[in-house]
Amino acid sequence: MNTANATVAPGSAPLTTKQQYRLGTANLVLQKLAELELRNFKHGPFAARLSVTAAGTFHFHLADPAEKPINMDAVVQGPHRLWPGFPYTRSEMIFLRALAAFVRDGVKIAGRVLAAVFCNSFAVDCLAPVQWRYRAAVDAFRFAGVFSDTEKLAG
Repeated sequence: MNTANATVAPGSAPLTTKQQYRLGTANLVLQKLAELELRNFKHGPFAARLSVTAAGTFHFHLADPAEKPINMDAVVQGPHRLWPGFPYTRSEMIFLRALAAFVRDGVKIAGRVLAAVFCNSFAVDCLAPVQWRYRAAVDAFRFAGVFSDTEKLAG
């Protein structure tokens, strides 16, 4: 699963060096979630990833390489307020938006946003059954400054 590469159109630089580093970190987060068996971030040996176009538009590449990338800057639609073509849930979309904000502005992702993704992926109402997976994801990136307020949830 080589998904950590920051993909940007050749000859363009829509991201600063710091943002490119954070994009690589964001893709490592998605790879870690795939390793932790979150169903919507893994498809066989493939993991989901983010990319940025030359115009600076964020795209979410589903774990299935046969699927078309989702434009994360598109207007949300429908009763569930999701991006056009986004096949997952609102909690996963909120997480991906937070991941894009981390790349663009360095904004940390609240622990509760990550917890919602874990609970949704494993169809549980509370964090206890997936605590070890949540803790593994948070611990893997504790020095990268990706997540905040994780201790309140992880205990």
